[in-house]
Amino acid sequence: ELARWIASDKNPLTARVIVNRIWRWHFGSGIVPTPDNYGELGERPSHPDLLDHLALQFIHSNWSIKSLHRFIMNSATYQQSSSTNEMARKKDPDNKLFARWKIRRLESESIRDSVLSKSKLLDLNGGGSMLSAKKHKYANRGKLSEHIKSNKRTIYLPVMRSSGYDGQNAFDFPDPALLNGNRKSSTVTPQALFLMNSDLIHRSSASLANVILELSEKSIQEKIKWTIYHLLSRPAEDKEIQIASEFLNSYSNNDLKSAWSAFTRGLLASNEFIYIE
Repeated sequence: ELARWIASDKNPLTARVIVNRIWRWHFGSGIVPTPDNYGELGERPSHPDLLDHLALQFIHSNWSIKSLHRFIMNSATYQQSSSTNEMARKKDPDNKLFARWKIRRLESESIRDSVLSKSKLLDLNGGGSMLSAKKHKYANRGKLSEHIKSNKRTIYLPVMRSSGYDGQNAFDFPDPALLNGNRKSSTVTPQALFLMNSDLIHRSSASLANVILELSEKSIQEKIKWTIYHLLSRPAEDKEIQIASEFLNSYSNNDLKSAWSAFTRGLLASNEFIYIE
């Protein structure tokens, strides 16, 4: 009876909460800025009519989340550019009116999966548990860190309230012991250090270097173009090709793997790789 009441068409709160969370996932901030609090202590919606419209659309589509995703992503608001004019930036610096696309960083899970995917290391097999400890058995931090070496998608990594992974913690992975529907995004020094020195980045760049070296029929400039397009999803600029060529030529012919590994490591650590524009 409680479940039927929660999911009833006559209960507008459930649809509003779900819609707001999905909107926040797409745009980085919700129509209601406090997705965990719709009461008196929560913030008011910036666009109440839009929230109601999406909630009704969601209910009329038989509560189809797939349909809601499609509806949002086909909107002009979702398809906006991140560039804007000075007047709009002054009047709405926090983009609460959704007048432009908000540049935002990938979440920690997406960063790890993207690095592994682009280096051809991501294990796409699903299911199962990677935690070797039996149910209710204590597992210390040392044992937990062994599982981060797995190349499975991050969603399959075990999460413990008493511990975490350095890479995920550096990129604002929330405390598993607390409810957090509005994950924050910070910019701190440990993030740069992780992208330069972590085992994940070094393994991935070495793997990607092997992939590039297998393109033996291509010239060094063509390999640079392929690498930049592969990692950044855009064509390489002439200046970038020139700088990259000079950097790669500074290595000896006997150390080409190290050269390409260093080059790809720099791209993986760039803002352009981990930020969505």
